[in-house]
Formats: sequence, C-alpha cells, structure tokens
Amino acid sequence: MPRTLAFALLATFVLAGPVSAAELARFTITEPLGCNWTDEWLTYDLTLEQLPLPDLATLALAAAPEAAKEGKEPPPPQVVPAQFLPTRHKGGVRVLFRTSLKKSQSITFTVTDGAKMPPPWPHVAITEKDGRTVVSSGVYDVEFDATKPLPINAMRAGSARPTMGTFRWPDGIEPTGVNEAWYVRGPARSLLMRTFQFKDPTLAYEILFDFRAGDPWINVRDSYALAPGAAVTLDLAPLGADVVYHPHTYNARTFKPDGKAEDTTLEPPQHAIATLGPIWRDIWFGGGPFAFIYKTGADHGVGLAAVRGSQWRSAESVSLESQNLFVHGDTEKPGQVRVRFPTDAGERHWALVLGPPDLRKSLSRMTRSHADIPLDTVLREWVLDWKSDAPAASHGMAGGYLGGHFNQHSFNPTTFPRRVRSGLPKKGPVKSRDLAVLAYVFSNPDYWPGPKYRWKIGNPNFHTDMYSIPLAIGLAMPDHPHARRWVEQGVEETKGNVYRDSYPGGAWAESLSYSGFFFHVVENARKLRDAGAAQPFKDWPRLKEVATYLACMHTPTDPRYGSRQKAPIGDTHPGNYVKQLNAMADVYRGTDDLFAEQLAKFPAKWDKPMDLSSREFFGFGAMLRGNPYDDRHESFVTIKAGPARNHYQGDELSFHFCSLGTPLAIDYACHYSPRPWSASIHNRPDMNGKRPVAIAARRAFAASDAADVFVADERTTLINHVPMEPHLATRPGWEYPETHLPDDKAWTMRRWTMLVKHDPATSKIADYLVVRDEIASPEPVWWNLHVLARTIQRLNGSVLFPGQLDVDATAHFLAPPFKQTECRQWGWKNVNSADLRSTKGKEYEEKYFGAYLPETFERGTWNGGEVAQWLRWRGDAGLSKWLVVLVPHLRGTEAPTVERLSETSARLTLGDETEVVHLGSDGKHQAAVERGGKTRVLLAAGHVKPWSEVEFKPVPADVDQGAR
Repeated sequence: MPRTLAFALLATFVLAGPVSAAELARFTITEPLGCNWTDEWLTYDLTLEQLPLPDLATLALAAAPEAAKEGKEPPPPQVVPAQFLPTRHKGGVRVLFRTSLKKSQSITFTVTDGAKMPPPWPHVAITEKDGRTVVSSGVYDVEFDATKPLPINAMRAGSARPTMGTFRWPDGIEPTGVNEAWYVRGPARSLLMRTFQFKDPTLAYEILFDFRAGDPWINVRDSYALAPGAAVTLDLAPLGADVVYHPHTYNARTFKPDGKAEDTTLEPPQHAIATLGPIWRDIWFGGGPFAFIYKTGADHGVGLAAVRGSQWRSAESVSLESQNLFVHGDTEKPGQVRVRFPTDAGERHWALVLGPPDLRKSLSRMTRSHADIPLDTVLREWVLDWKSDAPAASHGMAGGYLGGHFNQHSFNPTTFPRRVRSGLPKKGPVKSRDLAVLAYVFSNPDYWPGPKYRWKIGNPNFHTDMYSIPLAIGLAMPDHPHARRWVEQGVEETKGNVYRDSYPGGAWAESLSYSGFFFHVVENARKLRDAGAAQPFKDWPRLKEVATYLACMHTPTDPRYGSRQKAPIGDTHPGNYVKQLNAMADVYRGTDDLFAEQLAKFPAKWDKPMDLSSREFFGFGAMLRGNPYDDRHESFVTIKAGPARNHYQGDELSFHFCSLGTPLAIDYACHYSPRPWSASIHNRPDMNGKRPVAIAARRAFAASDAADVFVADERTTLINHVPMEPHLATRPGWEYPETHLPDDKAWTMRRWTMLVKHDPATSKIADYLVVRDEIASPEPVWWNLHVLARTIQRLNGSVLFPGQLDVDATAHFLAPPFKQTECRQWGWKNVNSADLRSTKGKEYEEKYFGAYLPETFERGTWNGGEVAQWLRWRGDAGLSKWLVVLVPHLRGTEAPTVERLSETSARLTLGDETEVVHLGSDGKHQAAVERGGKTRVLLAAGHVKPWSEVEFKPVPADVDQGAR
C-alpha cells in the first residue's frame, strides 16, 4: 500500500554522516497528499534475508531524500533516530524511526549494520544508581527514586534545577514501595511501567512512561483507584511561572469565547485556570486539550496534554469528565501553579511536554502527530488509493484536519460537521481521497468518542452530525475497501441515536426546537433503507413513536402565526414541524400506509387523522388536549416532568396552557434570547425567588371524555440562585451560586394538573385548567403565572387577564389565602441581532422587551416576540396547599363563576350549567368531575400515595447538563 501524507515542516533531527556499512534492506516512503509532516514517529515492517538475524542493536537506518531539482545530485544519506525489534515473521524486523516529510517528497531508507554506539543522534539514555533512575532524552531529564516512591521525583529541562515541579500523593495516602519494569529499553524508545504499593492494600496506582529520543513529548498512561475525590498533585511553584498558555473555547473568567491563549497564573473565582480534557466540550470553561506553564524569559517550562479520549476509563460511579486534568493557581498570589490529577478510579492517557517555552507554539501539531492523526496510522491503516471507475470528487475541508489537533474550536461538533456535510456529493458513486480522509477522521473515536465511550457528549445532535459524515461517505464510495465499515458504523449509530436519545413512547431527549434534529436521524435512516443496509422504518418502531410525539406536541393553530406551533418548552422558538412530518410519509408507504397518510395530511382534519388525544410521554411528562382539530375550541396543556433535560432549564413541573384555540398561560418561545433559566419565569412555584433544581417523577395519569389529569412530584436539596428575569442573568444559569438544603428541609412539591373538557355542541363552558400544588418549603413560596394578556385586573380572590387576542382568562386562587402578590411583565423580541443574547438589564428592556399584539392584529402576521403579564402570589414557608382554577372565555361573553368548596374542590357555574371538580391528595376523590348528576372519577382516593410511601431518586449532579 502506498505510504502517504503530510504536514508543516518545522525542524529535523536527521544528522549528517555518511554511511559506509553493509546494506541489509531498503524501503521508500512517498508523501502523496500534498502536506508537510514534521518529526513523525513511523514504523515499518521488513524482512531481512540474513539469517539468523544480526544483533538488532548493531543496525542503523539512513535516509536518502530524492533530489530537490532535476539534474541535481541528491544529498548523501543521513543517519536517523531508529530502533529495531524482531517480529514473529521469519526474518521479520520492525523498525521504529523518526523523520519528516515535505509535500510530495519521497525518501528511501536504508538498513545497514555496524551502527555506532552510542548513536550519533540525541537518544534515550538511562542511568541507574542506588535506587535512582535518570532518563535523558536529549531534551529533558526525568528522575525516579525507588526509595521515595512518587510518580516522578524530579524533571529538568534547560537550566531548571533541581526540578521544575514536585508530585504529591493525596492526603492520607501512604505509599510503601514501587516496582519498576522496562517493557522496552532502547536508544529511540523506552517504556517504563511503575507500579506502586500502599499501606492500604486496596489502593492501586500504576503509571507507564513512553520516552522518545530527542522528543519533548512523553506519552503517559496512568491507571488508579485511590479514593473517591482523591487526586495526585503536581506542584509547579518551582517554575515561578507567570503564564499559563491554554487555548480554549470559553474563558473561565468571563464565561465568553475570546480565543486568548495566554493566561495569568491567578485562579478565576469559580473554575480552574484550565481544564484539560481529550474531547471538545464548550461547557468546560478554560477547557482545551493542552496547556504550557512557564516564566517569561526562562528557557524551560512544563506542558500537559489530555489525549486519546476513547481509551479513557472510569469506574461506573465516576464520570470521565471528573478525571480531566485541572490547572489551578492561587486567587491572589501569582506563580502558585499546580496540576490536579484526579485518581478516583480509572485510566487515562495524557502527556508531559518538557522543554523551552517555544514548544507551546507546536503543541497543536505535536498533539496531532503523537495522538490524533499520527502519520504512522495514516500509512498503516488508511487506504487513500483504490481501484474505482467512479468519477473523481474533492472536498476542500479535508486538509484542515492535517495541520493541528482535533480538539480545537474551529472543528467543534456544533457547526463544523454541518459545513463538511454541505460539501459532500449529493449522490454517488464517486472516488475521492479527500472524502476518504474525512471518513477516517470522523469515524475516529478520539475525535468524537460517542456515547458508548461514556463521555457526556453534550447535545445528542452533536453525535448525529458527527457519525453522519462517514456514513454518507461510505454510501457515496461503495467501492472503497473501508466503505462497508463506515456504513455498518452508520447503522449502529443511527439505531443507537434513535433509541438512546428518545424514551419509550417517543419523547425526544431534547427540547422541542432541538427535537428537530430527529429529522436528521430520519434522513440517515432513509439513506440506509435506500442502500439496502437496513430497514429502519420496518424494524425500528421507535421512529414512528417519535414522529407521533412530535405531532402531538403541536399547539392548536396559533392565531399569531396562522399555524400550529411546537410547544414552547425549553430552548424553543416559534415554528412547527408540519413540513418535516409531511415529508416522512413516503418512508412509511408500503410499511404502514395509514400512518403514511396521517403524516402526509398532518395537521388537516379528515376521517382518519393522527391521534392527538391526551397522553403521557415518559421522559417529557404529559400532553393534555381537548377538542382536537377544532380551531375555535381546541385546548392544549403540556407539563414538563421527567428526565429529558437537554435544553430545558427551570421549567420542570411548569405548564403551558391554550384554550379556545388561543395561547393563554404561556411558556416563552424565546429560545436563547435570553435563556429562561429561573423557575420564576415559568408557570410554576419558586422558593422565595430561587430555583429548586430537580427532575420530577411521574405519579399518575388518567384520561376520559370529561377530563384528563397528570400528577408528578419533585424533591431536591439543590437550590440555584440565578436571577428570576432572564435578561438580568449575565452568565449561564449553572454558574450562579447554589444552596444545599438539609435533607429534612428539602424542597418537595407535588403538582396535580387537570384539563376539564367540554363538547362545544352541548356546553358553553370552555375547556379550563385546574392546578393543585402541595409544597413543603423551608422558605416562602411564590406561585408564578405568565399570561398573554394586556393587563392584570385584581378581583375578589381572583384575577382577570384581558387577553391580547379574543380570549380573556380568569385565574381563581382558592387556596391558600390570596394575599400578597406582585404584578410584573416580561417579554422578548424576535429580532436577528448580533447583540441580542449579550444585552442585559435596562438596555435589554428598552431594545428587546417585545411588544403587545396590535388591536388591529391580522391573523398569521405576527413576528414580534411576546410580552406577558406575570403574576406572583406568595405563600408561607412550611407545608402549603394551593388550588388554582384558570378559566377562559371569549371576550364579550359571560365568564363562568367559580366557588371554593374545600381546599381540594370547587364549583364552576355558567348559566344553567354547573360542575364540581376535585383535585388533590386529601380529597374525597383525588381527581374527579361531577357533571350532569354523574361523577367521573379519574383517580380514586388514595390512588397516589403520600410522600412517605413513594420513592424519590437523587437529583443527578449534572441535571442541567443539556442546558449548556
């Protein structure tokens, strides 16, 4: 196979010296991709005819580059750093060597005998005396002392003496000895394993060092199980450093992207100076793959790199993210840099880089060449030329990956894969070296270690975008030798995407706007079906469930936009999935013809339309609906309650309510601009203005023609102090202080939500909402209600909200006593402005607070955002029980009256119609409607058990992970 590829040539360790020994073998490597490669470690397998094999320590390798210009003599062969090892093949020898290749260059390498000892090139020298071992590479010295067992006892480069840093064990960890084993010991490469013993025999720590001749990069693998929360520390105070060089996405001091790599040694208030992880994550403030710590003007410094993320491991109870390397400093005193290596239980790959500060400028290239895309991997594993009659194709972005490391923001999975995908051929077959490069890169688990590697990958759509690239290329280049591998990976990942990122019943793991990435998964499934690689629409029923869920999560036709809308829960903006669902019809034709027709005609009313009736969706919560497909009378409620948390914020147990085909008590569709982090900005209670951070647990659901009810609980001791109003939050919500309550004073809340339904042919009462909250709180509770209304008009025990459309709503506050209230407003403006997300405070209110719908509003023409009336109602600390009835009526018609009967029941009357509703744990019925002399019981007394008899799962530490 041709030996290929390239990179920016910065330096060479080839040393001049004529070769006059006997030639034993030769081979040639040609760089075919038009790149420059610098200081690459390569391996080559060859067969020597001389048997028995000569002493491999006496062999040497010389490089003879081709002539630079026609007619000129090539330069004489030059000895290069090399090491020879036998293989199992008869006469087989593997040579490890270091070289550089220029663009399109060919180099012939000659194996000779009679090598000089020591080698005439910077080599790995090992000296051992009195339990001390010193490894010298020509760039640095690393010292180990078996009598003082530490990972490293001293490390030196340049003029640094006696050491640039000191390792320390965690407090309370007492080592008793160390065993050393040289797995490889040679002039070009030496591998040292150090295994430690401890006073506590249950503890474990071992560390493997890979030293290379003349190379400042030391590959390290450590495996450990010391104690939960334990960490080995590298104290770099001896450097007297004043700079930490660490390229990052988001600044740990400002929480904004700035691209500034040079940082001070002072610790930011909330984070480490740098978080070094082997994968790209924008939420790691100060995060990146490497750092270099040095003092300005010094001739030495210490670099670290986190690499090979797919090979990191941790115990099931330990997250991989927690095992990143963390560069810390003092908050006030400069130069006190230390590196924290967590040692809970796991294994990771990283590197030490020792040498002059200018090395920092080469860290990206070095990370690529030592870990991400070594030239040796390209030459041994990549097929870049193959037999094919397909027309040639190219892709301009392939070369971008060959110039630096994976984990840089310009290659981030939020946007870059979509740019790559846009340049892929629309149809195949084609032949393209560029596409092969991209397929190898995007299928490399170190570039993107997907969910099976246990890294938290952020938004599920990141993963969809990443694996879609090699899948598309495999389908476009079917005659490539590795096309089948890429397609099979695509089948596995597409199916995993469907089932891992949704819940039984179809709820998607992301908010309603981000659920649109499901249709990218559908496109992958369509490609697999068309190629005959899989039958997803027949064999994966979850696809149909998710499509049904997305259809059900559409509101009634919204008069503002003239169409149904995605339910605005989480990071969601105005819009719908009507066209996308319509387009799915063809994939079900011949497999499920009725469903295909329902998709094609959605949301039209016909004799067999999509069933949009009330149901619970595990993971999300529930959707309640009355009079579906009736634009004037349709009602709709969503209640967020469940572990689907990606791009959701403070909206757990909140509701969004429409009736008479009109949005009334709303969740804001402002998406990111700005983000509604708090609980207060949603239709739910808060704890004295603070947000209880929780994941709700479903307790009950029941549906009937009279009413539908959903019940869920939350319990948490984690309280977030994000500002109530989104435009006052100057940093991400999870960056605000948090309070941890005592277990016996945990915030606990049970929400009962009942949609009471009516047939407009027999009743003048519109569908209305009854909400019952049972709350235990150590502080006062504020009940929040956001209504798309023009004003708030306080009545006796109730509030009238004159609507911005043709429907008014009255909120009847029946329990506890309706006393202290606050009347506010909040809104957002739907504009395409670069500074919208960064504008805060009064400036936001003046520029982007949204606008009321005009009195002369023309249906379907609105694009101005939302302004809602925001009512806050205060309740006491301790146990409180709330009962609210939210009743709509068409403007100009009589509004029903509501009378409290008990703290769990109320009577509603309109003309000669009367009905009684029951809702709550302690009621005669837990959920029931009395109407027309009949009682429809949805949940009988005692059905939902008291808190003392139900299970509450602990709130995960990363509950807001998806909101990042």
